[in-house]
Amino acid sequence: MLQNFKIKPGIKQIFRTGRWLRSRFSKGVLILLYHRVAQTDHDPFSLCVTPGNFNGHMEYLRNYTHPISFQEMLGSFETGELPKGAVVITFDDGYADNLYNAQPVLERYHIPATFFIVSGCIDKSFWWEDLTQIMYQPFSLPNQLSLTIQNHAYTWKMNDSGTPARRNLFKSLFQLSRSVPTGERTHLLKELKAWSAVTDEQWQERRPLTAGELLELAAKACLEIGAHTVNHPLLADLPLSGQEQEIIESKFSLEKLLEKPVISFSYPYGLNSDYTSKTIFLVKKAGFHLACSNFAGLAGRKSDRYQLPRLWIKDWDQTTFARRVNRWLAG
Repeated sequence: MLQNFKIKPGIKQIFRTGRWLRSRFSKGVLILLYHRVAQTDHDPFSLCVTPGNFNGHMEYLRNYTHPISFQEMLGSFETGELPKGAVVITFDDGYADNLYNAQPVLERYHIPATFFIVSGCIDKSFWWEDLTQIMYQPFSLPNQLSLTIQNHAYTWKMNDSGTPARRNLFKSLFQLSRSVPTGERTHLLKELKAWSAVTDEQWQERRPLTAGELLELAAKACLEIGAHTVNHPLLADLPLSGQEQEIIESKFSLEKLLEKPVISFSYPYGLNSDYTSKTIFLVKKAGFHLACSNFAGLAGRKSDRYQLPRLWIKDWDQTTFARRVNRWLAG
């Protein structure tokens, strides 16, 4: 497959290392976390991998690692016969570009993947992308913003509405908004839209999958759909009843749409502080077979299947990606 691919100077040694790792090591499974395959002017969360770099990532994985599905991973844990250089591909959130930009590349290289979907955003929008649009679409912004969030008054003053000022305000608003109940956050976004005078036109390249697109994605061979809650809340900040509702309803609504079981889950944000031991209990109780977090490491037979580590993949070129994957697979 590589005979028509021009290898850049310096990457040949990394490719040789990949072959050596695949032949020698079997320390665990490296689970990779992607969000988007797209090119955009504003990427405040570093969610996007460009289509060209994503193709380079998948090409490298197909030729120098052993891509497997979650079911293959669990089966290998049971038998003790873990493939060498095993890698699992995952996507969080459920952006439309997962279907249009990621899926064709996965199909080209015959690589399985799991897509964790925020069920309440299907056919709608992601609240953090609404916030991004509010902050970055208008040509200029007012010099002052005053809001009341969860009974606390906040005021921000902006000397200018250039990129640094917008970025700082955006970060503050995001940190405050992610812990706000869904209803209050919807009201907050309406206030911000009125303040910024942003147009109602949605940035199409940032939208979630529609129900029809999700069905199309789920019908593809080797692709699995998992749950990522209903509204992408910070679960640790919710009461148990709220956590249970987010977890169970996401599973139920996806299974109803797809007409098949949904057995994998990923925690929103996914750091240890973003969920609790009681959250894990609720995920098990809901009937999920595994759950993914958002801290790096290798998954092995002794790993907690409800706190599987993942490596967040950024927009690295193929050389950088190969170097990082090899380092993690070597343990």
